[in-house]
Amino acid sequence: MREPQTARPPFDPAEFAKEAESRLQQTDEPASRRDTPRAFPAAPLTAGAFPNERGASGATTSPPTRSPDGDRIPVLIISREELEWFALSPTASRLIAQLDGISPIAAVCSGANLPWAEGQRILLELSEQGIVAFR
Repeated sequence: MREPQTARPPFDPAEFAKEAESRLQQTDEPASRRDTPRAFPAAPLTAGAFPNERGASGATTSPPTRSPDGDRIPVLIISREELEWFALSPTASRLIAQLDGISPIAAVCSGANLPWAEGQRILLELSEQGIVAFR
């Protein structure tokens, strides 16, 4: 039996390969022009900004409307590999390492050795960036 013949392409494969290589070497642009966002811009905490925190008068303040309570469970909603794309602070990374999808905010903050108010602030910022959700 005779083998079928292969038709030659309408271009020179060796020349095509050379052109493709030269185009790849000419590209000096980064993969993305977007800046990597900082996960936690420095923001001063004010007294009484979170529940269970004592204000100047010593009374417990009420939670802000956007604040989840201490019984809510923070859940990581992106893969751990995707976290590498974010400029996370060491504190945020330590907090994220405690997320197991079972423990409430208070337990996560305790496991990360963070004050509850600071941990909650960081979790809120992670939530606003689409990294964490609460259930």
